[in-house]
Amino acid sequence: VVGLGLQASKAWSELVQGYNESTADANSH
Repeated sequence: VVGLGLQASKAWSELVQGYNESTADANSH
């Protein structure tokens, strides 16, 4: 269960990071 939560939080962090980068990219144009 701990491993699954860790994997999910890592995937979530990458998702949020990708979202933030695309948002910043859209705002810069």
